[in-house]
Amino acid sequence: MQPIKVLFISRSDQGLASSRVRIFDLLPYLKQDGIEGRVLVNPRKKNVFKLLSFLSKFLWNAPRHDIVVLQKVIPNTLFARLVRLLSKNLVYDIDDAMYELHPSMKNDSWAKQRHAKGLPRLQYLLQNADAVFCGNDYLALYASRFNPQIEIIPSCIDIEEYKRHSRVNPSDTNSPIVFGWIGHAQNLVDFEPIKDILRETLCALQGRVFCALSLPSRLNLRESRRSSSLGALKGSTRQWLPSM
Repeated sequence: MQPIKVLFISRSDQGLASSRVRIFDLLPYLKQDGIEGRVLVNPRKKNVFKLLSFLSKFLWNAPRHDIVVLQKVIPNTLFARLVRLLSKNLVYDIDDAMYELHPSMKNDSWAKQRHAKGLPRLQYLLQNADAVFCGNDYLALYASRFNPQIEIIPSCIDIEEYKRHSRVNPSDTNSPIVFGWIGHAQNLVDFEPIKDILRETLCALQGRVFCALSLPSRLNLRESRRSSSLGALKGSTRQWLPSM
């Protein structure tokens, strides 16, 4: 029996969390189930040679795969139609509300224009895909306006991988309980509505701290900073402490 061949067009490489957890981390598990996955990383920089290399690989591979998964990529109109034309079965994967303007871009006129231009292309892909994978119910509600074939697939992590690299000693009752968050700095704005509740909770629960790994941000919480020691994850580790 021939394996199912899936071509993933990822938004970025493994440095981007969504591409890592929704594609790269899943490849070994897909292989165990007889699904052969190949990844083409969407070139973010407008380098002519990289664009031509990507395009040639796509033109060769797309017709030779059973399924093409477009992971949170919003290509130009021409390439979007080319993807639809060459894909035997096209799946669009979305784990962010890309149809909404990010709060950090409210005052950025260029970002607003870019978002307005990309929205029709996103809607075209949602409408013309054979199925849409959504990270949660909220995204599924929007996508269902354009496509009835919706599957809700949350972003998952392998907990065993994190246990393997953890330095926490469960038997040490004196160690603080750490609530961790890893993500892009611009998404720290999502904590603004709950920052007061978060601070009060940390005050009430002794021995609890909240840590975030990201680039520096302007979130106004009392914090202590230390350099990241997590290798490939660059930036700063922030330990948010309640006001005393």
